[in-house]
Amino acid sequence: MVMAQQAVAQNEVDSSEEEHDIQSADFYRCRFYRSRMPEAGMLVLVETTDVKEIGAQVNLLEYGSIEGFIAMSHVTAKRVRSVQKHLKIGRREMMEVLRIDVAKMYIDLSKKSIMPDSRDEAE
Repeated sequence: MVMAQQAVAQNEVDSSEEEHDIQSADFYRCRFYRSRMPEAGMLVLVETTDVKEIGAQVNLLEYGSIEGFIAMSHVTAKRVRSVQKHLKIGRREMMEVLRIDVAKMYIDLSKKSIMPDSRDEAE
């Protein structure tokens, strides 16, 4: 009887570890769509990886973590003195694709063009 209870307890621990693994960043390493690159105007889920004075580098999580860039002028409609106040490393959020250079695998993104209502719909 005691061994059966220990086995059930071990299974509960294993299942909670599996749930944690699914929710971790490794889950987003695959591509969710057939196309390799998003199209202009699409909303994509990104994770900020590096913040600089002129903008930030992000990874598009739904497209196999390919890199994109958001310029300081596209962070918000308000005046931006410091990008670090609006974009934090490791934060995941929705952004709109502005331009794509398929040959260079370069993607420009915008956060200010997304209205608050469309952000809620996408999440």
